[in-house]
Amino acid sequence: MSREYTQFVGDKEKALLDALADKNSSVDSYRQSMYQLGECLGSVVLSQISSNSDSTYLACTAEDADFLAKGILRRLESTSAKVTFACFWNKRFKPFGISDLQAAPILKRYLEPSDDQVDNLIIVKSIISGACVVRTNLIDTITRVTPQQIFIVAPVIYKGAEERLRKGFSKEVYNKFHYIYLAEDDIKSPEGIIIPGIGGEVYDRLGFGSQDDKNRSTPDLVKKRRLAISQRQSILRSSTNDRYVVKHPDGWAVKRSHQEQAIEVFDTQLKAEIRAKEIVSSLGSGEVIVQGSNGRWSDSNTVAPVKLS
Repeated sequence: MSREYTQFVGDKEKALLDALADKNSSVDSYRQSMYQLGECLGSVVLSQISSNSDSTYLACTAEDADFLAKGILRRLESTSAKVTFACFWNKRFKPFGISDLQAAPILKRYLEPSDDQVDNLIIVKSIISGACVVRTNLIDTITRVTPQQIFIVAPVIYKGAEERLRKGFSKEVYNKFHYIYLAEDDIKSPEGIIIPGIGGEVYDRLGFGSQDDKNRSTPDLVKKRRLAISQRQSILRSSTNDRYVVKHPDGWAVKRSHQEQAIEVFDTQLKAEIRAKEIVSSLGSGEVIVQGSNGRWSDSNTVAPVKLS
């Protein structure tokens, strides 16, 4: 058995890699070790990217989201850099039963809004062997975003993985590759498991049970980030589309914000409210917030978008 460590490895990283390789490690211990390795790798990524980078796009597999990728994200987001996140549910299999031929189609995706151009693209995988998952997710990602640099990040890779991955891309793309990994192994079991690798099949070690079980679940990280984006969009939509009906010296005013100047003034509250609803509906939905005669906000109406016949 031969394992080569990279320049990014110290005593802490070796201990965490040993914990992954230990067959007696519990699921909780394994997950925590993977998360901590993510933090270590995130620190390395930060040391490699330009200090004036404005945008970073991180893509991972579903099984890595709550552990390895979460650790990397925590380090990246500790800086002021903008980080966009993507998650892929891959189904890895061997077409026609040929052991040296692997495919990993994407069953579903979680994609956050991103600019077309990003400074750094980070592709995360717990272990890279045949590189088919990394290749699939990278090809899919660069159809949407154009990165200046591409970081391939994993705790462990199998010897020759870099060359196998490079063959799937044009020179223009692979010249952007930067590999960040902690160890390289060169032995596989008859079943194709890298030794010591990450201690076996990642789905089982992380507690998913099987690849299909993993693909039926949604990572907590995805749920939390999806909710946060939804809340931000709701706030943005509210600040853009909502209208306020407020008391005015000349009657009742319609405003974008209760602190802004009136955009229209009416002699009755009802007329102002009707006009506010017309505006919000034409903008694509929002809220009409009405101020009572006593100055307090007394009513709020959700307005649906206007229907086109």
